[in-house]
Amino acid sequence: MNSEKVPHKRIALVEVGGSHDECLYSQCLFLHGHADTILVITADLEPRVTACKELVLSVKIFGFQSSQSFQWKNVWKLYRYLLEQKFDRVVFNTAQGGIKKLFILPFPRSMRLIGTIHNTHKFYKGIGQRIISSKIKKYLVLNDYLLPSVASLKGLQFSSYYPAFFPKLATPNQITKPAGETWICIPGQVSLQRRDYLGLIKAVKQAELESRWKFILLGNAKGNDGDMIKQQANELGLQSSFILFDAFVPYELLHAYMQLADAVMPLIHPSTPGFVLYQHHKITGAFNMAFAFKKPLLMEASFRGIEDFKENAIFYDVQTLSEDIFTGTNGQSANTDGTLYQSAKWEFAFQQNNYLAFVLS
Repeated sequence: MNSEKVPHKRIALVEVGGSHDECLYSQCLFLHGHADTILVITADLEPRVTACKELVLSVKIFGFQSSQSFQWKNVWKLYRYLLEQKFDRVVFNTAQGGIKKLFILPFPRSMRLIGTIHNTHKFYKGIGQRIISSKIKKYLVLNDYLLPSVASLKGLQFSSYYPAFFPKLATPNQITKPAGETWICIPGQVSLQRRDYLGLIKAVKQAELESRWKFILLGNAKGNDGDMIKQQANELGLQSSFILFDAFVPYELLHAYMQLADAVMPLIHPSTPGFVLYQHHKITGAFNMAFAFKKPLLMEASFRGIEDFKENAIFYDVQTLSEDIFTGTNGQSANTDGTLYQSAKWEFAFQQNNYLAFVLS
């Protein structure tokens, strides 16, 4: 009987677009011990992937910035590197947008290409995704509820995975939660195009909440939208209820607040641009932050039918938000016994097996 160990697949995990780097750690963790993984990134991403370095065989850092990635000279550098290294698999952490230039070039059939699509609506508009799909035939999406949106597509395979695993980071000493306070965390870029902050401020004012309620906006609030949000909160006398940051929030600080949070509020409302896309075609990173730290979600009622949220969310109507959530009269969760994250899908082994079965097959 041949007892020789089957050699690991040689895999490149590529992110050169400068976004979605929060998805890299989970994938490196899934692949660790099961593949010889090379993490391929641009220079500006290096400080953000420190924890990944211990999980991969090596890191290939291109000297250009992510904003320069899709200049033809840099597309060619990436292309030549992938071919010279003769990878068995190349997993593109972001398989949409500007990276389409790469897929105009020929790839050997022996190199299987897999990509994460972060917005499945891309399949139904423009030529860019068709160019990418001429080479990538296997795609990952970031939640089970996105799979129906691609079910009718022919010639492509899809699977889902949840990048909801993060390294254990040292907690900054300055973060302490006073007894009796309720912390509602809102992770992500502070943008009125992404979240209905002004609707929340209005609801907090209507509810006449005590100062023990804190709404922590875990994103860079420096700029026009952040200034408007601060001004609105200040004008209504709510400056002590809203905590904002005027710079990028370091991962250690972000995770410290998430560990202490009582709930996560994505703030995706019908008035939010792209609201329908969030219902069917893409997620917000706030979902994965809640999943990672096993926190309850406060969700607009339109999301009630999605399985993940039935188990783990309290739902509200925007028009009655102050009553539904903050006064506790109408807010309700589909999970009546109060337990959260009971499904097997939240376990690391489940997500790892699901990911490996798709990527390595």
